[in-house]
Amino acid sequence: MNATKLKHEYRALLKAGYAAVKYEPYSKFQIHQRIRHNFEKATIPIHETKIKNTIEFLNTAAKRHGLEHDIVRNICKLDRYRAQYNIRPPMYNKKFPPAIQQLHDTSYEELDALIDSLNNELELCL
Repeated sequence: MNATKLKHEYRALLKAGYAAVKYEPYSKFQIHQRIRHNFEKATIPIHETKIKNTIEFLNTAAKRHGLEHDIVRNICKLDRYRAQYNIRPPMYNKKFPPAIQQLHDTSYEELDALIDSLNNELELCL
C-alpha cells in the first residue's frame, strides 16, 4: 500500500471514528490513540477489506445508537480507564490479597482477547 493510500485510509478511519463517538473529547482522544497505535505497529500490510469493514462499522455506529455504538463507546471507555490505571492503579497504597491482585493484573487480557476475536470474526481492525 503506497503512502498516499495509507494516509487516505488513516484519515477516513479517523473521520468515521470521531463520528462514531459523537465527537466527545475523551472518546475522540482514545479513538485517535487506538487508530494511530494500530497503524504504527502494523508491520504487515492491513487488508483493504478490513479497513473498509471497519469504516462501515464505525459509520453504522455513528448513524444509530445500536450495538455498534455501544461497542465503540465501551472500547473507548475501557481504553481510557486502562490509561489512567497504568499511571496510578486503583487502591494504589493498599495491599491486596493475592487473588484480587491477580484479578487486577490480568483484567485487560480478556478485553484484548475479546477485541481480537471480534476483529477476526467480523474482519475488522479495531
